[in-house]
Amino acid sequence: MSMEVKDGPARFAMRLKRMDSEGLKPRDVLILFAVISRPGMSGLDVATMVAAGLHGNVRSNVLRLERKGYIEDRRSEVSNGVRSNFHPTPAGRVFWDELKA
Repeated sequence: MSMEVKDGPARFAMRLKRMDSEGLKPRDVLILFAVISRPGMSGLDVATMVAAGLHGNVRSNVLRLERKGYIEDRRSEVSNGVRSNFHPTPAGRVFWDELKA
């Protein structure tokens, strides 16, 4: 039996606890939201959307989300000269839906 949490601060605390249980940081969740909102974004697109500056500033966040299986890079060849192509995975969408519920 689960108790429904209606209080705003309590709901926010529950979301933070869920993020923490996954080992995610707030910027990770912002990036997940960005990729869900606009699939196919590059690292620079992601950094710009979350106001992080250069794509190198979000690299560790992107790698964490990839390791968790929440986003994937669909570029045909992974190299420095090829633009990233980030898309959410079904697991990433499920996690996002759990957070916003």
